Amino acid sequence: MATVWKPTGNAWWIWLIPIATIIAVGTGIVLLALEMPTAAGPGALGLSRRSELLQTGAFFLVSSVFSLLVFLNLRKRARRADRLETEGIPAVARILSVEETGTTVNNLPECRFRLEVTCGVRRPVEVEMVSCVSLLHLGNIVAGRRFRASVDPSDESSMAVDFGHPIP
Repeated sequence: MATVWKPTGNAWWIWLIPIATIIAVGTGIVLLALEMPTAAGPGALGLSRRSELLQTGAFFLVSSVFSLLVFLNLRKRARRADRLETEGIPAVARILSVEETGTTVNNLPECRFRLEVTCGVRRPVEVEMVSCVSLLHLGNIVAGRRFRASVDPSDESSMAVDFGHPIP
């Protein structure tokens, strides 16, 4: 159950280079606009050139901050998945029922699962989870089939299930 999102391995900082560049460009455009006299002629959009530059700089800054927040969220989720894989309590998840939610994410169907999770000597616990499933694994996902899972020791409701490799 390796993390899906590992485009650069441990070189996560490489994503900061384009984001920092776009922030620098946006800041430069805003500073240039602030130095421009307010009486500058009209721009191409009918606004003053100063207003156009301010809006362009603001767009660069807002979009780069948004990209940074998305990146940090993806990194946090990848770390959580890695931690679940290394520190999680091994478990077996048996599918009780599965149904599609009607939503797709990157052309992957999202499914709602009712699972019976057996973790060590504890009695089985019934949980419900929603997850996107690879089209390659849809044939494996039938009621009664068992899969390897990892349960978070600090939060038993948090788990990762490897739908790619059913347990015989």
